[in-house]
Amino acid sequence: HIHMINTNFKTKNIFNTISEKKSKNIVKINEIKERKFLKLLLKIKNGLPIQRKNALKQISTKASEFGPNLIFHHVLPLIMDPTLDSHERHLMVKVIERILLKLKSLIRPYISKILLIILPLLIEEDNFSRIEGREIIASLTKAVGVATMIVALRPDIDNVDEYVRNTCARAFSVVAVSVGIPVLLPFIVAVCKSKKSWHARHTGIKIVQQIAVLMGNSLIPYCKTFLAIIKHGLIDENIRIKTITALTVASLAEAVFPYGIRIFDNLIDLLTEGIKFPQKKLSAAFLKAVSCIIPLLNSVDSSNYCSVILTLILEKFNTPDIEIKKIMLKIILFFCNANLEKTDYFLKKIYYSFFSCFWTKNTIKNNSL
Repeated sequence: HIHMINTNFKTKNIFNTISEKKSKNIVKINEIKERKFLKLLLKIKNGLPIQRKNALKQISTKASEFGPNLIFHHVLPLIMDPTLDSHERHLMVKVIERILLKLKSLIRPYISKILLIILPLLIEEDNFSRIEGREIIASLTKAVGVATMIVALRPDIDNVDEYVRNTCARAFSVVAVSVGIPVLLPFIVAVCKSKKSWHARHTGIKIVQQIAVLMGNSLIPYCKTFLAIIKHGLIDENIRIKTITALTVASLAEAVFPYGIRIFDNLIDLLTEGIKFPQKKLSAAFLKAVSCIIPLLNSVDSSNYCSVILTLILEKFNTPDIEIKKIMLKIILFFCNANLEKTDYFLKKIYYSFFSCFWTKNTIKNNSL
């Protein structure tokens, strides 16, 4: 009952081959194979759950028989079809995921096209879409190797479009985690210290940030190495490099919490000074880095930095920036909960300013605060 299935106008063109009636003498082996594949693809797209499951299994089992040319010739345009809804697109992405490890090196000519479709998943708001994207990038890396992935992603590293660089950094972080940090470390070092373009340095530091987000406490053995690679960015002439470096330091500190204070010892003073920068985003990034490192300190060091940091954040209490307010609240919360020698002094000093600047109608109504 293939003719009864409702297909959209672009999708319909792809599946026209199924309904075409040809003479038995004209039909060739390749056409039979194509029709068979398209029928399975149509069952995955529009069929019942049991039909989808069986069709996916058949495509996965017979991936070598169908070949990458036939599969990607139909699946990739179908995923790019704007008339597909999110669920149908998810099913088509699942087809790609199933065949990657079956075809292995045969998919190399199609890597750029696959990445064009998969990379946007890495920055989707939906967590499941991001996980799916990461799984496909990991499978793709295992199938074609690290060198091929570097060649495919390399042009995006110094792209002027921040969206492209962001997706590229996330993809490289997945590659690094899937094959092991030591394998990709020399490449990351080269990109972070690139002198040709600040865009490349920005992407390199962003890769480190995304690795920290993905690995969590598993990053501890490499944290010192990564910090050594990126710390030059804190004194870079470019404001964007300074900002992303401070945010990456914050991500590293969050990843290794509650360990690793010795790794960050030398950076606290530099980060504290950075809070004084007049640029809001830059100051907020340094403030966030400080807020993530403070919880790693012991009680004595926390007390010593308490008055210094407190003086700096008191100056910013009147800021309208919501992100800076959130970071300051995080610092205040830590000092309130920590068993510090100067807690009474701390509370007395911020008491009036806190209620006058934060306890207002706008902040009370703001659920994010």
